Amino acid sequence: MSDGVQTGGGAIGGRRPVWQNRWRDAARPLPPGWVPTRTVTVVIPAYNAAETLDLTLASLAAQDYPSDLLEVIVVDDGSASPYELPDLRPTHTVIMRPTSGWGRANACDTGARAGTGELILWLDADIVAPRDHVRAHVALHEQVADVATKGDLLFVPTWELTPEAVYRATAEDDLTGLFGAREHLERQWTEDVYARTDDLNDAGPYRFSILTGASAMVSREMYVESGGLDTRLRLGEDSEFAHRLAQLGAVFAPVRSAAAYHLGATNTQLRNHAVKHYDSPHFARRSPQISGRRTSLGRQWEVPKILAVVETDVASAKYARAAVDRLLTSTEEDLAVVLVGPWSALHDERRRVLEDPTTELYLVREWYAGEGRVVLTEDRPRTGFPSPYLLEVPVTVGADELFVESLLRSLVKDQRGLASVPFVGRDGQETVRLFRTAAHSRALRHLEAGETIEHAIDRVWGSWVHDPARFELVDLTGDVDLGAPVGRKRSSRLDDARVNRLRRAAHKARRERRRLEKRIGTLERQLRELRRPRLSVRQALRALARDARALGRALLRR
Repeated sequence: MSDGVQTGGGAIGGRRPVWQNRWRDAARPLPPGWVPTRTVTVVIPAYNAAETLDLTLASLAAQDYPSDLLEVIVVDDGSASPYELPDLRPTHTVIMRPTSGWGRANACDTGARAGTGELILWLDADIVAPRDHVRAHVALHEQVADVATKGDLLFVPTWELTPEAVYRATAEDDLTGLFGAREHLERQWTEDVYARTDDLNDAGPYRFSILTGASAMVSREMYVESGGLDTRLRLGEDSEFAHRLAQLGAVFAPVRSAAAYHLGATNTQLRNHAVKHYDSPHFARRSPQISGRRTSLGRQWEVPKILAVVETDVASAKYARAAVDRLLTSTEEDLAVVLVGPWSALHDERRRVLEDPTTELYLVREWYAGEGRVVLTEDRPRTGFPSPYLLEVPVTVGADELFVESLLRSLVKDQRGLASVPFVGRDGQETVRLFRTAAHSRALRHLEAGETIEHAIDRVWGSWVHDPARFELVDLTGDVDLGAPVGRKRSSRLDDARVNRLRRAAHKARRERRRLEKRIGTLERQLRELRRPRLSVRQALRALARDARALGRALLRR
């Protein structure tokens, strides 16, 4: 199986696909004297920010990016005094006022969808961008496929500036003259992440968390494919959006050069606890991989961690309930099932229900009509998006309660994009597959002609085939009672009390064992002391004589 950076086909615009998140290894060097050709839309959401916004626009007016490729959209999100564009601004700057909705997510989405640029860059209304800030973002997009970039930030506690002074300093590439040496300014929390992960090259599945909206760029294509920012959110919209980008196979990379200056502190810096408290239910509902938010067990969420797909038809409908129920009663509870079948063929017209060959399909539909974790559809999901994992289970395979949890643990531990378990089953070629959605999505984007999705995933992320003997899988086409109850036995209060008593007894036994082991050690030491051979009187006298002679020789030398 693959274990390194992949090269070859499936490249987009000459850029090879990135292995996991090792963007630096896949970066295509830019030619000497590179001249940008890609159009950029800069979106600036603004609410009562006229004082700092004038400075932001002044810095953008002095960018070294070709002005005919740059458009700036200021979205005035209902400021008390409607914002008017200043004279010192980029050539192609417009102001918009949303006709519906409110909040940063709504403003950013409004501006992004109104723009025409191939790339979308979000800047806050209190950012002063150095001369090459836009160019540095675009350069990384030219070099790396599927990338989403995050610009570095420096925080300025106080300032007294005019737009003219900012413009001059930006044009002369001398913002340190306005804000002082960079090493004296506070940097963003992302610096700690970069230090631990070699600038995200070695980052794990939570790498998306760095894509905060103060300076972030994505392609318009990926923005549209992701569904854009969730305009219902009032805080944390950038993190939730980044989570969905990750499931599309986005590569996350920092723009370390051309750090921008943030005027003042952010909400997160000033009120971190309150922000986390507010964000928690919104993240828990939508984003399984924003850690620490799903603290309640046995819950059903809008976006499940695992999307399981089972496909059935008239011939296999009799197995569907046994297969699906085993998934629903898995120890991995953050799971939903998509049951694919010819449901539109079912009707309410008169039929002989006990002789109708399609009756089993009707019964399956009835079994899950009230089950919120099961969706009946005729369209097989292309990927698990926005869920982080897609599980494909043949309808004739019965999984035991630990199977899904064990398979997921192996996929995460091995950092693979696909874990497969071949299983004989119907037609002698059934296979269970667990996909990492990010790997699956990226592989589809870079799929070569005639290439299987399994091979493509192996190229961009790596895959593994497990021995089915590791797991307790049941061939439902064999001698199996398809109507037998499945699932874990729920414990009663009496069971819980008994377990607690046994735990206390086990704890007491462990303490007694440690005490006895310590006592045995003491007795063994005492026994060794008794068995130690003692010197005879003659041996002692000989030793004293040797010491006396050595002492005499030493005295004579003096």
